[in-house]
Amino acid sequence: MYLLYEGPSELDGEPIVLLMTGDDRPSSNTKTGPMMQTWIIKQNESPTEAYHNQTTQSICGDCPLQNGICYVTLSHSPTRVWKSYKAGNYKTGNLKTIGRNRLIRAGAYGDPNAVPKGIWEHLLMYALGHTGYVHTHTELKGVLQASCETEEQAAELQAAGWKTYRSKMEHEPLMPGEILCPHEKTGIQCIQCLLCDGKTKNIAANIHGAEWKKNRYEDYRQSLELQFADVV
Repeated sequence: MYLLYEGPSELDGEPIVLLMTGDDRPSSNTKTGPMMQTWIIKQNESPTEAYHNQTTQSICGDCPLQNGICYVTLSHSPTRVWKSYKAGNYKTGNLKTIGRNRLIRAGAYGDPNAVPKGIWEHLLMYALGHTGYVHTHTELKGVLQASCETEEQAAELQAAGWKTYRSKMEHEPLMPGEILCPHEKTGIQCIQCLLCDGKTKNIAANIHGAEWKKNRYEDYRQSLELQFADVV
């Protein structure tokens, strides 16, 4: 495991870390394949503690899915990675060298915009390829996908020059110029696909995870539709 950044969050100034796994033991993630996985985690709180203390904005920004909807199971990989970091089980080095000839997933957990932009620029400079998503749409346009939940958000972000990754319910149609995540159609893994590189395609993906999380997401989407109806 590599320690790539240790310092203040770009989102609220609280101490965070950026860690990368997959060098000693390749990721077993069946969707991404054995990409290098990066984790944005609070430095002094475990992922589960940060969730219960409602301090995840340091690493998740304004993402609405952090409130019990996110598909990431905090007590699994994020907590194992954080415990390994606290135990000092990590390496450091030159970011360009660490990233060279790698296939990297930016943000297996956390919003990459919590980390200074220059860290990503150096890490990805000589990488073979990468994927990643930001929900705080301030930096990394053309590098990572803009994560969003509605057609209105996607249209606005696309007009501003972003490539989007839109979470949707299964019954909802695709937008013009948008494709369904190839993994859902063919089973191809991210490590082979690499379309979520911030510059190639607008992607939509059906919300996945536990059924109760899907139900929470649908409730959230319905609340958004009501808010939009009130505005118009």
